[in-house]
Amino acid sequence: MRRLIPLLLPLFLLLPAVAAPADSYQQNLATLRKFTATDPDKLARRNARAGDYRFLALRGYTRVVPGLNRGNCQLAERDWRYLPGSSEDMWDSAHTRLGDKAYHFAERYNTTMIRLRDAARRPVCN
Repeated sequence: MRRLIPLLLPLFLLLPAVAAPADSYQQNLATLRKFTATDPDKLARRNARAGDYRFLALRGYTRVVPGLNRGNCQLAERDWRYLPGSSEDMWDSAHTRLGDKAYHFAERYNTTMIRLRDAARRPVCN
């Protein structure tokens, strides 16, 4: 029995790390559902009125800013924020569909934000 304890101890230490992704997955889904249920155009206008002209980016292997198709456009860190709940980890078909919906949501939001930034004479790219 004493020989078994050192072998099993690492498994008990890893158990919380294995359980965490399921909670994170549910949180991501709930957050994405909440955001994608709103109107991206209204949200962009409301944020701009409050002085927040940042673009929405999606988490992935690289940062993706849908709707920003301006060649080699470079954004400063202050010009974007991640869409809460976005992730490159797609666990099932429901999450994949929600990820697609989040992409289109961010695309509409960012397209509206480009117009709002242009109207406010704020540069889109650095």
